[in-house]
Amino acid sequence: MAKQLTDKKREEILSQFHIGKSQNQLAKEFGVSPATINKLCKGVEPKLKEKVNAQVAINRALATESEYQVNAFDKEVNTILRREQLVYGTAEIIVQELQKSILKGKAQKVVTVNQGGGMSSPEVVEYDLQPEHYEKASNAVHKAGVTLGVVDTKSNIQVENNIQNNQITKVEVEFVD
Repeated sequence: MAKQLTDKKREEILSQFHIGKSQNQLAKEFGVSPATINKLCKGVEPKLKEKVNAQVAINRALATESEYQVNAFDKEVNTILRREQLVYGTAEIIVQELQKSILKGKAQKVVTVNQGGGMSSPEVVEYDLQPEHYEKASNAVHKAGVTLGVVDTKSNIQVENNIQNNQITKVEVEFVD
């Protein structure tokens, strides 16, 4: 009687296949027939095999370096990745907020309102969007990207505004090399 694979086992097998394990290795490791593995992996290309090989080459090269050099390398890689996530995450938030603002035709900002007697409080104020608001936001994301080394200094951002009846109906932000 053939052994049924659970969804979890199928996912495990495909994960191992994607990193470059052979179908025969997988059949032995998971205790199923090579035909079962072949059927599961049919038409699937191992998508991480080259990355595994690249990582192995990096690790081999680092094996000859001092512990301090390896730590410096790891720290720099993590810093670059963190910066990229910061810029892309910020850009995504800005785009989402711009989209909300476009739908409403208004944006919000927090201002400090003087209540007299040295007291003040924050208040949310809505204002009509203007084309320059989009351009300023896009340029800020680009400058952050350049500063953090995520975006090439030769690239720029082009903002296209379609305005009908004083309403901004569409904003396209595109990185151009």
